[in-house]
Amino acid sequence: MNAKFSYRKLKDWPPLAWIASWRPGEDAITVQHGPLVETHPDWFGELVWDKDYRQGAFHQTDVVYGSGCRRTAGGMIFVTSAAIVDRLQWCQADGKYWVSNSLACLLWNVKATLPPNYPYYFRDFGSITHGIDEYRRVLRSSAGDVHLVYFRNLVWCNGELQERMKPRPLRDFGTFGKYREFLEASLCRLSQNMDDKSRRHRYSMLATISTGFDSPTVAVLARAAGLRQTLSFDTSRDHGDDNGASISALVGLEPQVVKRDAWREVPFSEVPFLASDAKGEDVYFAGAEPLLAGRVLLTGFDASRVWKAGSSRNDSMRRGDQSGLSLTEYRLWAGFIHCPVPTIASRQTEDLYRMIASPEMLPWRSQAAYNKPFSRRVLQDAGVPSHMFGVQKKAASVLFFDQSSFLSPAAAEDFRQWRRQVMDRSPAATRIGVLLSKGAVTLTSQLVRVAQRAAGPLSTIVSSQRLKKIAASKRLARYARYSAEFRYIFPWAVERAKQRYDVGGLQAGEGGQPAQPRRSA
Repeated sequence: MNAKFSYRKLKDWPPLAWIASWRPGEDAITVQHGPLVETHPDWFGELVWDKDYRQGAFHQTDVVYGSGCRRTAGGMIFVTSAAIVDRLQWCQADGKYWVSNSLACLLWNVKATLPPNYPYYFRDFGSITHGIDEYRRVLRSSAGDVHLVYFRNLVWCNGELQERMKPRPLRDFGTFGKYREFLEASLCRLSQNMDDKSRRHRYSMLATISTGFDSPTVAVLARAAGLRQTLSFDTSRDHGDDNGASISALVGLEPQVVKRDAWREVPFSEVPFLASDAKGEDVYFAGAEPLLAGRVLLTGFDASRVWKAGSSRNDSMRRGDQSGLSLTEYRLWAGFIHCPVPTIASRQTEDLYRMIASPEMLPWRSQAAYNKPFSRRVLQDAGVPSHMFGVQKKAASVLFFDQSSFLSPAAAEDFRQWRRQVMDRSPAATRIGVLLSKGAVTLTSQLVRVAQRAAGPLSTIVSSQRLKKIAASKRLARYARYSAEFRYIFPWAVERAKQRYDVGGLQAGEGGQPAQPRRSA
């Protein structure tokens, strides 16, 4: 395909959003993009990679974060992130192909909506935890199927879009020293790329840091690459102390601490997070937005898949949860690139697990379930005492499906008014089905609540480990507070996120509600 890129910069769009469209046979590929997307005659994108920036060869590496497109003699190659916390989406509409790094942007441009009464968006997006071979790949819309692409690149070849695996060079991870050296060298190359003078918009590093294993390890590894500043949140989800500022200062970095619940002070801050993955658990990052613009955010997401002892081969990138995925829309708005450091060359798991289980790592292994000898060794080598990290697994994530942490008041009111408008336009059979579905969820959660309350007193009368487990189960307690409304939040969030692409001005929300306020670039 010899077509050339025709760029249109939209200053009011989210700064890192882009969408490419073309009609087969035409000689121009139209690329609409936000003001911070890098554009060149043969490539564009919002990304960093471990090679020379000026060559634009991000399609030739598996160490790449963000997204972009490269025009080659063989066709176009749309490149995804090496971490499954980001994705591309594409569809065919109006006789054209459309590819974007934003689902909301794609749906806005093809004038599509999502079925508002489909109750399984949360389940479908969560299927990426099964890995890149088994996730739900298609999202239904009024304009046809929208295809979701994680990790694999998307190639325009022979008149069609095809998924193609990234390059997979074999590295030597035979010892702790070799693997650590590889990670540090990769971070140095990423640092050189993000700060290259040829860039129109250069980036600097910012690393999250908590009291766990993963993010402190990332921060220590990134010091040699120029990391100077860290980001911590003051508390965990259960209001415990999860502030890694003391570790940051100990290893010579400048800590910045943000209130975990500061997002509730920003109207409609939930929207881009929920519009990413129908869960929105990373919304607490919204409180750190002034620190995020112009950054490559280094995190420890997905470390349990890579650095945990006792794991089995996992080349398909299966995960235990979808944490980090809800940043995929928000980061385009806030203007940062997300790099979960454990995902660097993380498909080479067999060699990694062999190294972690080797005799040289024995002094850093423990019998606890929360066992990460690679991280423990990195941190102890940096002089961090063992009592300061990894003592207890904590989480900062926000659980919108829990009634106790539902939407902020303004967003909740807007959502419910939108739902009423949607229900009024739905056929009677659909309305009845939705009500029955919500009733079943509510009834089930109430029964779980009753069973858990009864299990405690019964366990003191009848000696039963099962009853004691039921009484103490945090998962059951959470399900007892499950919000039936949560199943229908995603299409509302997408509709509100689409308004961010209305360059003509603020568009009124459905039902007369005000549109979500614009954010500054």
